[in-house]
Amino acid sequence: MPDSRKHRGPAPKDSTLFGSAYHYALRAAVADLSWLLTRHYSEKAALKLVGDRYNLRERQRLAVQRSDQALCYRQKQELAINQIHGQALVIDTYNLLILIESVLAGAYIFKGRDGWYRDLAGIHGNYRKVAETVPAIETIGSFLQNCHCRPITWLIDQPVSNYGLLTQGQWYWPQFSAC
Repeated sequence: MPDSRKHRGPAPKDSTLFGSAYHYALRAAVADLSWLLTRHYSEKAALKLVGDRYNLRERQRLAVQRSDQALCYRQKQELAINQIHGQALVIDTYNLLILIESVLAGAYIFKGRDGWYRDLAGIHGNYRKVAETVPAIETIGSFLQNCHCRPITWLIDQPVSNYGLLTQGQWYWPQFSAC
C-alpha cells in the first residue's frame, strides 16, 4: 500500500514509546550500546543485546541505534555557526529536508551523543512532498542566506523518488548545484 501521509509528524505510538516512562531505559540503552560498539561488537548484535535487555520495541531500537552512529567522524567535521560564514558547504539534501519537515510537523527528534539531531521518518527511497516541505525549504533557504555560504552543493540521491523535482528547479533551493 502506498504511503499516504500528509505530514512527517510523530508515529501514533511515539508519545508512549518515548514518553517519560521510557527515558531511563532509553538513556541506559544508548550508553550500553555505545560501550559495546567501542569494544568492536557488531552493531547488529550489540543492538539486539541492548534492545532485549531493556525490552525495547523496534522503533525505540531505531532511536537508540541512531543516537551514536559515527561519533568520532562527525566530531571532526563539526563547525560552529559563526565558522560557516562565507564558506563552501556540501549538504545532504534529503537528510536535512526530512529532519526540518519532521521538526515542523512536531515529530520526535533525538539528539545523539555526537550532538547531531535525528528523526525517525524512515523514508528509505520513497520521498514525497508533504505539508511541511515548502516551509522547510523556505526555512533552510533563509538560514543559508543569512549565513552567506558560498557555494552550496546539494547532494541528492538519484534512486530516491521525486529526485527530478529537486533537480528541475521546481523547488526553491538557494544557489542550487546538485551532485
